Amino acid sequence: MKDLMHSFTDIKRHGQPEEVAGMVAWLAGPEASFVTGAMYTIDGAFGA
Repeated sequence: MKDLMHSFTDIKRHGQPEEVAGMVAWLAGPEASFVTGAMYTIDGAFGA
């Protein structure tokens, strides 16, 4: 099933927990204090 799912994405691998954690940490930190009402999809370009 993973090969089929990877065929739909530009990034041909599963995401790693630290990649998601990096985005969460950034959003929770002071660097993102001006970000409001945004949606960030961490899906390896599956929805692109």
